[in-house]
Amino acid sequence: MCKCTPNVKTPFCGKPGCEWQNQAVVNLNMPRAAEERERRRLKINGVGRDTKFDKSLLIYLSRPASDDEMRRVHDVLKGHFA
Repeated sequence: MCKCTPNVKTPFCGKPGCEWQNQAVVNLNMPRAAEERERRRLKINGVGRDTKFDKSLLIYLSRPASDDEMRRVHDVLKGHFA
C-alpha cells in the first residue's frame, strides 16, 4: 500500500513525491511474465499416423518436450482411453 497515505488502498496514490513500491513494479511485469509462460507452454499442433506401424500415433508438438511433459501426455492419454 501507499506509504504517504496509508488509508488509500493502492500501491501509488499519485501525490507529488509519492513513489512506486516494489510490489507495484512487480505487478506491472506480470502480463509480460504471463505472455512468456504462454509462449513456452507445450501445445499439440496436430496428430498423424505412422505408415509403418498401424498401432502408433504421432503427436506434433510446438517445441521439444521434456521427459516430465512426455510423462504427462502419456498419463493424460492413458487416463482418457482407460
